[in-house]
Amino acid sequence: MSPLSHSQDRTILMCSSPVNYALPEQTFQLCHLELFHHFERDMQCFLPFDDAMGKRFVAMVIRQAVAIPYLMNQLLAFSAAHMCTHRPHQAPFYHEEATRLQTRALGLFNAAKATITTGEGLSAFLFSIILSHQILSDTFATRTDFPTFLDKLVTSLRLCAGVRTIAGMSWNSIMMEFYQQTGMELSNKLILDTGSETIFTKKLAHLGSLIKDPNTGLSVSIPCTQALDLLRDLSSAENAPVPESLRNISALRWAVTVPPDFVKLIEQRRPEALIITAYYGVLIHNARDFWVFGDAGAFIIRSITRFLGGYWAEWLAWPNEVLHATGCATEVEYTSDT
Repeated sequence: MSPLSHSQDRTILMCSSPVNYALPEQTFQLCHLELFHHFERDMQCFLPFDDAMGKRFVAMVIRQAVAIPYLMNQLLAFSAAHMCTHRPHQAPFYHEEATRLQTRALGLFNAAKATITTGEGLSAFLFSIILSHQILSDTFATRTDFPTFLDKLVTSLRLCAGVRTIAGMSWNSIMMEFYQQTGMELSNKLILDTGSETIFTKKLAHLGSLIKDPNTGLSVSIPCTQALDLLRDLSSAENAPVPESLRNISALRWAVTVPPDFVKLIEQRRPEALIITAYYGVLIHNARDFWVFGDAGAFIIRSITRFLGGYWAEWLAWPNEVLHATGCATEVEYTSDT
């Protein structure tokens, strides 16, 4: 069973006391100390930042988490999710801990969000970043069958959309505090200046002609155009070197900011939306060395190609060419969800 399969499939409404030692789910155990140590010592190497930035980010999260229970629980949940890849022989144990800790973190956040002040916005923002990473890593690891994957992707994108609103009312102050603690202008890192046209952007422009077909209604064309424009802004400039950390951030950013109406089109299995998602798979594929993504980009491209069949093959030719060029054009394989 995947670590988020239960927590993603329902709305969690837990009202918990910040300290209640009578409830076992409110306690910490020795294994949680191990998870905290792993986050503090090792996780800077497994975040979508360079090493120096990763160290500052980890230190900032820890400073905030010691006073914010929901952030501490999510920190530990994220660490447990990564330990599944770090110690695969113990993956079932860490999967279970990741699920339990994330469920508790979400419950504590839901209980606290009504009283979160502007001064606590950074903690809520950090919570949303780490939660999004964990949600997406679980979704991208799904290999049961493609409809199940799409359902989990829709749920994940909606959760990411929900948590991104956390910082909406105090974005400027959050970015200022983020910069003060890390020295990084986060807003400037989230959008790539691709400059001149690249192969990727040219292919996206060609894909836009599909969306502008007169037979495509506004309820489809508008969300798809927005998703395409965002993908264009975030697409890596293949003619110029792009830092690996920036590729990772870009692929995460699309998932967090894609329009809700576009997510609805994925849920409806609209071919136009699925084709755009396949092009997003190229963005993920370019960041495949990041543990959150792995081979998910190739899986998405191949699965959508198979799902849509020959009628839409022309529009999926280039993503599949990318897989062939990188030696990742093997057939789709599904596994049982155990």
